[in-house]
Amino acid sequence: MTEMAAPTLEDARTAGRALTGAGAREVLAYGSVVAGGADPVSDIDLVAIFDDVDYKNRWQLRLDLMRIAGDACGHYVTIWVTDVAEWAAQNKMASSFAAAIRDNLVVVAASQGDDSAVVWDKPRPCPTPTSRPPTTTSSKHTGA
Repeated sequence: MTEMAAPTLEDARTAGRALTGAGAREVLAYGSVVAGGADPVSDIDLVAIFDDVDYKNRWQLRLDLMRIAGDACGHYVTIWVTDVAEWAAQNKMASSFAAAIRDNLVVVAASQGDDSAVVWDKPRPCPTPTSRPPTTTSSKHTGA
């Protein structure tokens, strides 16, 4: 059995180009691929920034984009999906995910954005990259 090669920054660029082809304005890489510590089981960590994202459909969009990017580069890709307005707000918060990865970001792909499509005043959640969609069941904390 042949061992798979570690993902590279060029693989991240290939995935990024696939994401701009799917509508992302800009794609940023971070994590072990950027830091130079990727190994054969590493994933490629990306932030896909769109002009506007319908937050209620973010989870499905993320899954679709992970498939598109993975198919393009041949590696497992994790993606944080955001939009221009949310990314700008995240970058202003010292304790946000965006601030935490700020020093480890590399632009791997970009396309011409449509500034008229950016909705600056819509309510924005502050998700984490691993946030999950709401479940239909609820559990109550009993305090016990």
